[in-house]
Amino acid sequence: MQMLERGAVADESSIAEGVERLKPWRYGHANGRSAPIEGDSSIAAIERNFDSRAELTAMFEAVLDGRSASELRVLDMGCLEGHYTALIAKMGFKEVVGIDISDEHLRRAEFLLGQYHGFSNYKLVHCAATDIEGIRALGKFDIILCHGLLYHLKDPLLVFDMFEELADPAKPMIVLLNTQFKGDFFNLVTRSALAELQVKFSMDASNAVAAKYLYSPKDQSVFERLSLRLNPAALHATLQQYGYQEVASLDTPRGTLFGYSMNLICRKAPRADAPRALSWLDTEKLRAVSASATAWSGRSVDGFHFDKNLLIRAWLGLDWFFRKAIHVITVRRKIRYRAKIR
Repeated sequence: MQMLERGAVADESSIAEGVERLKPWRYGHANGRSAPIEGDSSIAAIERNFDSRAELTAMFEAVLDGRSASELRVLDMGCLEGHYTALIAKMGFKEVVGIDISDEHLRRAEFLLGQYHGFSNYKLVHCAATDIEGIRALGKFDIILCHGLLYHLKDPLLVFDMFEELADPAKPMIVLLNTQFKGDFFNLVTRSALAELQVKFSMDASNAVAAKYLYSPKDQSVFERLSLRLNPAALHATLQQYGYQEVASLDTPRGTLFGYSMNLICRKAPRADAPRALSWLDTEKLRAVSASATAWSGRSVDGFHFDKNLLIRAWLGLDWFFRKAIHVITVRRKIRYRAKIR
């Protein structure tokens, strides 16, 4: 694990040089005084129709539960170029720590937070999201942002072990969790807990990060060679097993460019506290950005509720029937065959 030194706030010519030198940028950025940073056109098109950063700001405000941001530490896991890290730092949290495995991402993030924005309440750390020793050394956190990370990993369940290392058992732990599901539609809506294996055939293995991870030049993402995508039922079961009994889903349709997404606010109550349903969540903050939050049971994505759709309910019923029928027929045939050969 390597700690990165922060730079001083730069003058305008240095900022312009840094923006050019560190291209390409994934996201657009503005600080109100320098020329805006131009991001990827596909992201800009999405943000014109859906302001994900305004929604994320509202999510952080909604989970404060009477606490001051200046007292809380936040971890941004897989921070990329620091687009959300900067957003959190701007909100005045005591400290935001961004971790990423890519030196290229961290160079952009350091420039963005330190020189472009001039923040001081941040730290950037070169660390894999599954490096348990490196994660443990970061200390305890009050809020964790895990946005678009799980489906990059071959063992996404290990991330929940990381959360355990970072939580103070005497305090509530909040995890803002966003993940996608791009696989088979029927694996998405099934009540069975499943994970689909993704093999990264299309990426150039010679352009590896840390001699281990694959880099996608298309969207600047870093993946393990094999990754697992948890379906909603699997993710819900995992959260329950790790003690996140209070989970809210934001019913904000994002479209399917990046697959169906699950945008969740998860709370693990301190050991001495009883669950509080969703009374700790300030839903007025979410309504201000046209978002609504409801208790999540693993049966919805992007505001699409599986069990409210008659076709899906019919398919699930028929699927259950035919699976049982095929199982019974197959087992009976095997039993009869074995009886014959005896």
